[in-house]
Amino acid sequence: MTKICHISILNPQRHSRLYYRWAKGNVEGGFEVVVVAQGKEEGLNKDGIKMVSSGSFHRLSLKRFLFSRSIRQQAKEIHAEIYVLHSPELLSLGKWLKHELGATIVYDVHEDFHKNLLYSPNYPGFLRKFLANYLRNMERKATAWLDGWVYAEDCYRDILGRDSQKTHYFRNKFVLPLEPESFEWPVQGPYALYTGTLAEEWGVMDSLEWWIQAFPILKIPLVLAGFDANGRLVPRINKRVQDSGLGAYFYLVGGETYVPYAHIIQLIRGCSFGMALYHPLPQIKGKIPTKFYEYLALGKPLLYTKEGSWDNVNQKYKLGIPWDEGSQYSKERLNSVLQQLMDWKEKEQEKVKFLSSGEWEALNNWLSELNH
Repeated sequence: MTKICHISILNPQRHSRLYYRWAKGNVEGGFEVVVVAQGKEEGLNKDGIKMVSSGSFHRLSLKRFLFSRSIRQQAKEIHAEIYVLHSPELLSLGKWLKHELGATIVYDVHEDFHKNLLYSPNYPGFLRKFLANYLRNMERKATAWLDGWVYAEDCYRDILGRDSQKTHYFRNKFVLPLEPESFEWPVQGPYALYTGTLAEEWGVMDSLEWWIQAFPILKIPLVLAGFDANGRLVPRINKRVQDSGLGAYFYLVGGETYVPYAHIIQLIRGCSFGMALYHPLPQIKGKIPTKFYEYLALGKPLLYTKEGSWDNVNQKYKLGIPWDEGSQYSKERLNSVLQQLMDWKEKEQEKVKFLSSGEWEALNNWLSELNH
C-alpha cells in the first residue's frame, strides 16, 4: 500500500481541505495516510488516518518559521512514498525529503500566498514586498524539482504554470463531515453566524459591526466561530461587544483554539443566515471562498460583500444578499436586507454540487501516476 503524508504548518489536523477533502479521499483510494498538522490527536483514528501533532502556534510565532527544519527527522521517519506540502515554507523540507528518500513531492496551492503577503496587514509594510517576491521566486524555482502541484481554484492557474502532467485541479467543493460525537450548542433559537478565520480582511469586525447596527431590528444573537490566527483580535472583539451593551446576545466559539470543522458545519445548519463581509482586496477578489460552498450546500443564505465574481455566483446559485462595502447602516436598508435574509426559502436556493467521487478518483489516479 502506497503511503502518503500530508504536512501543514498553519492548518489544524482536521482542516476542511487537508483532512476532509485530501486525506479522507486518499483513504478511499487505497492509500495509507498520515496527517502532520496543528492539534492534539496522535495515532490511527477511526477514519483510518494516522494523526501526528505538530504542536500549536500562532501565525507570527517563531515556531512557524523554524518548523520546516525542526520537523525534518520526524517527516523522514514517516518514510512515505508521497509527501503533500500544504504550506510554501515547507518547500525546503520537500526538496530535502526528495534527496534523502527519493520521495514524490506534491505542493498543494491553497491560496495565492504571494498576494497574501503583499497585501496582508500581518507584516510591516516595508517587509511585505520583499517577503512576497522571495516566496514567489521560491515557489517558481521549486517547479524544477517538484513532481506536481495542485490548485484549489482556477484563478491560481498561472502561479506555477499550467504543465499538463505536473498540474492538477482539486477544487474546494463541499464535503459533508461525519456528525461530531458531542456538540454543545452555544445558543438556542435563531442566530446570525460568522464562521472562519478571525481576521480583519475576512470581515470579522465588519460582520460584528453589521450585527450590532442591525440588532435593534434583528433582535437575534450572533455566533462567531473561528480561530484568531494572530492572537490579537479576540480582545478587540470582546471590547466592541462590551461597548455595544450586547454581551448577553453574543457567543464566541473558538477564538484562541481551533473549532472542529464538523462543529462549524453543525452551526451553519442551525443558523438563520451567515455573514461573509470580506474586504475585496487583491488576494481575495476572484476566488470562491470555501464558505460559499458550505452555505450553498446546506441551503443557508449569506450576507456577502458585493463583488463581481461573487455576484456571478449569486446569480447562478442564489448565494444570498449582497452588501455594498461602503453602505450606510440606514434603517430602511437594514430592514430590506434583513427581510430578505429572514424570509429565505431553502428550496429557492440552487445548491452547488458537492465534491464528487469522480474528482477524488481523478486525484488519486494522478498521484499514483506521479509516483511511478
